[in-house]
Amino acid sequence: MQRLFNDLFQQARPAGLQRKFHYEPSSELIEALRPEYQERLDSNFRHPDSFQLNGYSLAEFKAVYVGLLVLSAIHEYICYPWDKHGQPISESSLVMVKRRFQWISKLSSISGVPENTCNTIVKELTLRPDNRSFTSLCITPFVPLDSRGDTLAVAPQFPLTSAVDENALRQFSYTYPALFSAQNTQKEETMRSQLRAGNPRYKVDFSVPLPDGSTEIDALIEDEATSTVVLAELKWLRKPYKPLERVEREKDLEKGKSQLELIRAYSRAHPVFLLERGKLSRSLSNYEKVHHILLVRDYWHWIEPEDSIAILDFDEFLAQFRGSSSLHDLMTGLLSYRWLPIEGQHFYVDYTATSVNGATIESPLFHDGRR
Repeated sequence: MQRLFNDLFQQARPAGLQRKFHYEPSSELIEALRPEYQERLDSNFRHPDSFQLNGYSLAEFKAVYVGLLVLSAIHEYICYPWDKHGQPISESSLVMVKRRFQWISKLSSISGVPENTCNTIVKELTLRPDNRSFTSLCITPFVPLDSRGDTLAVAPQFPLTSAVDENALRQFSYTYPALFSAQNTQKEETMRSQLRAGNPRYKVDFSVPLPDGSTEIDALIEDEATSTVVLAELKWLRKPYKPLERVEREKDLEKGKSQLELIRAYSRAHPVFLLERGKLSRSLSNYEKVHHILLVRDYWHWIEPEDSIAILDFDEFLAQFRGSSSLHDLMTGLLSYRWLPIEGQHFYVDYTATSVNGATIESPLFHDGRR
């Protein structure tokens, strides 16, 4: 790959700070880079590729975005070695600028996605004045340089550092709330399918309504060998982007806790109802341990464990669930919360100050590892 980059670097020769350089990456270089960025997106995206956005699938969106990441990575490499050769970086080349049709044609060629679909995706990744309250260059990396939007610029560092999985769904939910709401039901089904396939050792069931109609048990997990049962509520909460969204997410968490309280109260008053429905092998009163757990993905806050009710991170639960041989031991370990990161050991925090017009705001910056 280094040879391919070196060959490309020899093509690009800017003259002076205001002279742009031009280059055309080879298909061999593009294909050499594709697996790295495809793997990055595949590992970050947890929604199925079949998830439908605005007339295209998540798989098509990912393919186009991989193409954008590959082009951004190549441009970053071409820009920044210049200072090593004693020549200043050509400032006018720090962003990629192309006509819209050129972007669409190139991304279609790299991704294999039809040009009309690429056009829709690029349009929705383009900064617009009407959505400025909930966007950034990480969410909409294409910036129009004329009133018609025929020429688009991209600063490579933004897509390269973007949490694209979160940003893509956030943009979709803001722009098409009705479509997003209809599709959003797939999230809990994804969580259920992962639990269903997670460990054949345990008996797992889903969506068990309470006979009084007050709520339902999202997931029911039984380990008869260790006399342990988990009754769980599943929540997949998108990370908040604005303060008001944080309030809404926390309401969802509290709703989940309230549902667990209803389940706990009914189960204790009627311990045989799951046995009578064939969901468990014995009465709830005959198990050594019965846990009522809020399993949450992506965004949650601390809820103090109280009388069998507790909160756990879904991904941590799933990772340990897959390799466990005892539900009793699994829950004992998870509810010790030793899997949570410890400040000073797993991460550290710096506070950075930003001043504007005499006002200063200090913000925490979290770093991985020790100081």
